[in-house]
Amino acid sequence: MSLSEEVKRFTTVLLSLPDSALREQWLGKPGEDGWKEYADNLSDIAFFVLQKLRALTVAIETSRANSGPAVTVAQRILAQHQVAYRDFCGVMAGVQDEELDITPFEKKWSLRHNLAHLIVAECWSQGPQILYALEQRRAGTVPAPKPTPDIITEADVPADYGSVAELLGRLECFHNRLICRLTDVRDEELETQSIYWEDEPVAVRFRMYRFAWHLRSHTIQADKIRIGIGHQITDMDRLTRLIYTALGEAEGVLIGAGTVQYELEKAVTTSIHFRSDEVIASRQQLSVSV
Repeated sequence: MSLSEEVKRFTTVLLSLPDSALREQWLGKPGEDGWKEYADNLSDIAFFVLQKLRALTVAIETSRANSGPAVTVAQRILAQHQVAYRDFCGVMAGVQDEELDITPFEKKWSLRHNLAHLIVAECWSQGPQILYALEQRRAGTVPAPKPTPDIITEADVPADYGSVAELLGRLECFHNRLICRLTDVRDEELETQSIYWEDEPVAVRFRMYRFAWHLRSHTIQADKIRIGIGHQITDMDRLTRLIYTALGEAEGVLIGAGTVQYELEKAVTTSIHFRSDEVIASRQQLSVSV
């Protein structure tokens, strides 16, 4: 499994348990890397996973600084985008299908509307505009508006139907593809002018920065909606969100990385996989009530 899949697996188990499980005695293997005396309960193990991800970020940053590949400005911007994306995933973790279409606030969107809009914004609107502007620059042509797509005949048209898992999976697929296509943007290309609906052209740099703050705005909305429909934020929710943010930080510094850095990722993936197996095996014991 990939690092993101292992994090999803671990947090899914956390969200299936009551907060009281965090205080239960941990009977699994003690933590490595100095964590031997810090494995008294499930809370410790959750923070162990969090720290593994944070330490991975530092290790990758150090490795790239010492031996490359160097981090470009575009990759730094995309890293901010990745953290914002994973924070949104953390807020959406645990959402049930029946919660998708509830609108607790008058004239405001549902969770489904927010999800569908993010898919459109990244893969059908801003993303293609960036790619088209870069394509023109690289071809040596004069900047021009991107032709309006034919939504009837063009493939991969974003849609708002499906379950939570299907919508989040669709967003992840489009998101990952966009990150890959923008990873090799050179520093000088960030000033490429992009013509869209605005009164005047904007730089590709601006559109790339826009991804993160646009995601943040919808993360706030999703958070408010969940509270508005009666969801009580638990410690498991809070830990899940922290872990997803740490995942985003690690994934961010991996953008444009090399083989050496991906080997570091594999080691952490294996460690989290082992912890998930332990928690799953002890789930019945941990499912206690106060």
